[in-house]
Amino acid sequence: MKIKIILSIIIGGTLGFVLAQISPNIEGKTHMKIDKNGYPFVQTIDEVCAVYPKTVEEIKYRSHKVQKKALNLLNDIANCPAEDQNKTTMLLAFDSVSASFGTEHGAFELIKSVHPDQKMVKAAQEESLTLSNFATDHIEGNSALYNAFKAYQQGNAQTEVLTQEERYMLDKLIEGFEQEGLGLSPEKRAQVIALKKRCSELELLFDSNINADNSAIVVSKEGLAGVPEEFIATLPQVENGYELATNYPIQNMIMSYCCVEETRKAFYKAFNKKAYPVNEPILADIIATRHKIAQELGFETYAHYNLADKMVNDPQKAWDFENAVNARGLLKAQEEFDLLTKELPEGVTLTVDGKLKPWDAAYVITLFKKKKYDIDEIKFSEYFPMEKTVAGLISIYEQFFSLSITEVPVTGMWHEDVKLLKISTTENNNPIGYVFLDMYPRTGKYGHAAQFSGVQGHSVPDGNRYPSVATLVCNFTKPTTAKPSLLRYSEVVTFFHEFGHAIHTVLAANAFACQSGISTERDFVELPSQMLEKWMEDPEMLKVISSHFQTGEPLSDDLIQKRIELLKFGTGMFTQRQIGFGMMALTFFGPKTDNTVDQEAKRLTELTRPYIVYDDEDHFCCAFGHLTNYGACYYGYMWSLALACDVFETIKAQGLLNPEAGKKYVDAILSKGGSCPAEDMVRDYLGREPNFDAFYKKMAF
Repeated sequence: MKIKIILSIIIGGTLGFVLAQISPNIEGKTHMKIDKNGYPFVQTIDEVCAVYPKTVEEIKYRSHKVQKKALNLLNDIANCPAEDQNKTTMLLAFDSVSASFGTEHGAFELIKSVHPDQKMVKAAQEESLTLSNFATDHIEGNSALYNAFKAYQQGNAQTEVLTQEERYMLDKLIEGFEQEGLGLSPEKRAQVIALKKRCSELELLFDSNINADNSAIVVSKEGLAGVPEEFIATLPQVENGYELATNYPIQNMIMSYCCVEETRKAFYKAFNKKAYPVNEPILADIIATRHKIAQELGFETYAHYNLADKMVNDPQKAWDFENAVNARGLLKAQEEFDLLTKELPEGVTLTVDGKLKPWDAAYVITLFKKKKYDIDEIKFSEYFPMEKTVAGLISIYEQFFSLSITEVPVTGMWHEDVKLLKISTTENNNPIGYVFLDMYPRTGKYGHAAQFSGVQGHSVPDGNRYPSVATLVCNFTKPTTAKPSLLRYSEVVTFFHEFGHAIHTVLAANAFACQSGISTERDFVELPSQMLEKWMEDPEMLKVISSHFQTGEPLSDDLIQKRIELLKFGTGMFTQRQIGFGMMALTFFGPKTDNTVDQEAKRLTELTRPYIVYDDEDHFCCAFGHLTNYGACYYGYMWSLALACDVFETIKAQGLLNPEAGKKYVDAILSKGGSCPAEDMVRDYLGREPNFDAFYKKMAF
C-alpha cells in the first residue's frame, strides 16, 4: 500500500504562504473543530458546514495553516528519540497529520470540482496542487521520517503490545516509503520528487480542462424529433434553435430518443471531443512522466508500480482476468448484437461490413427495449421522482445497516441545491457521519457521479466515534414546472452505488483515520458500492422505492418482471465496454509502444467491441478522468464487481433487509476500511476463497 493510499487523500506540496500575509480575522471565521489530538471532529451542523471553505481567503489560510502544523508534527516524529518511540508518538501522531491534511485536501478537491465561482475554483486548484507538492517533499520524500519509522519497527515495536491493526499500519507505512523510493540515493530521490511534482501539475490541469469544457451544439426544433417535448422545453433557446450542452442528462436523452441521425452524430462527436485538443499532449505527458517515475523507482512500468499494492499485485494477473472475461463476454455481446440488429429502426443502417455506428447504438437499444420488453425508459422513470426515490433508497440503507438517516437544513454552502443528511445508528442518536448531496448539473461542475471525501471518520479505544463527512456529486435531470426530477433506472442504480461509497465512509470503525472507509486497495474499493447495486435488481426492493410521480402507485408486478428480464439482456455489451476501458488503462501505463493514445484506444475498442464502428474523430480519452485518478487500475471495476456478486449471493440468502446480515457485513468488511488486506476481509466474510461463479452466472456467460 503506497504512502499516498495510506494517507488517503494526502498527495503533495511545498510551503507557500506566510501566515502574516493572511488576514488575522480569518481565524475567527472558521470553526471546523480540531480536537486536542489533532483530528477534525465535527459535532454541530455549523462545524460540518465549515469543513468546506467559503472564501478565497479562507482557502489560502487553511492551506498554509495545515502545512505549518503538518511540518511541525512530521519533524517531531522524525526526531523522536528511539527510547520515546511508541504507537502514540509514531502511529497516532502520523495519523493525526493524515487526518487534518487529508480533510483540507479533500475540501479543496470538492470546491474545485463543483463551485460556481471561478475565483474559488482557481484558489482551490492552486492550493490542491500546493498540498500535493507538500506531501511529495515532506512525506513521500522524507528520508528522516522513513528512518524514524524503520527504527521504531526494528526497535520498540518489537516488544510493545500492538494490535494487529497497528502492526499492519506500521508495516504498510514502511512498505510504502520503500516503494516510494526512500531507499534511493539523494540524487535519485530528488529526480523522483521533481517528476512527481510535474505529474501533479499535469493531472490537475487535465482534470480542470475537463470541468471547464462547456462545449455545446445548436440544433433546430426539427433536429430534435423523437425527443420528449417536456425535455425540449428545458433546453436553452438560441437564435438558430436549441443549445445542447455536452452533459450526461442531455447525452442520455439525445442519444437514446432523437430519431434524427445527424443530430445524434453531431452530439456524439462533440461529446467525445471534450477537452480536445488541449488535453491530448497533457495526457501523453502524464503517461510519459508516470513511466519515468516508475522506472526511477525500479519498476518495469507504471502499471507494475501502480498495482504493486493492489489485490492483483501484478499487471499480468490483471491482464489474465481481463482476457478471461473478454473471451466469455465477447460471445454474449455478439449474441446481443445479432438480436439488436435483426430489425433496425427506420433510418438506421449497418455499415458495409455489418457494424453499428457508435451514435446509433443507444438509440437502437432504446427502441429494442421498448419493442421486445415493452419498456419505455421515459415512462419507466415516471415511477422514480427523485425526492421520493432517494427517500426509498435511504430507507433500505436504514433497515439493512440499522441506521437513522435524516435531512437537516443547511444554508450558505457552495450552491442553493446542496442538501445535508445526518446519519446515526439506531442504538443511539449520536451522529456517525454526514453526507452532502449535490444532485443537479450546472456549467463547470464535475460531470460524472462520485463521492468526495471530507472528514475521514474512525473510532477510538473508549468507543467514541469521530464522525465522517462526505459529499455525493451527481448530475440528474433538474425538475421543471410540469414535472419533478424523474430518475431513469440507470440513475437510480447510480445513486444507490454512490450512496454505497458514502455508507462505506460513514461506517468506518477502525482505529486510524488514514485507513478509514474507502481507503482500501483501489481494485477493492468498488466492491461495496457495486454489491449494493444488486438491491436494485430485486423485485421487492423495486416495489419499495418506486412511486409514480402523479398517482403514487409503485411499479406493477408486470413492469418489474419486464425490468428483471431486461436486466439479463445487455450484460455482454456492458462487460465488453468496461473490459475495453480496463485494457486501455493497463496498456497506456504498460510497456511503451509507438502508438498514440487514440491508436491504442481504437485497437482495443475493436478487440473488445468489434461490432461497433470506431470513429476516427473520437478523442474521448481526453476527458477520461479515471486515467488520472485510477491510473492503470480501471480493471478494478470489473474485478470488484466479480467479487461483489459472490458477496451479494451470500447476503441475499440471509435477506436483503435483514439487519443481522447487515451487521455481519459491516463488521467483516465496511468497518475495517483499509486496516487489513482486502482479500482477507472477503475470505473471512465468505468463510472460503472467493470465486467468480456468481459473476459469470449473473452475466449469463
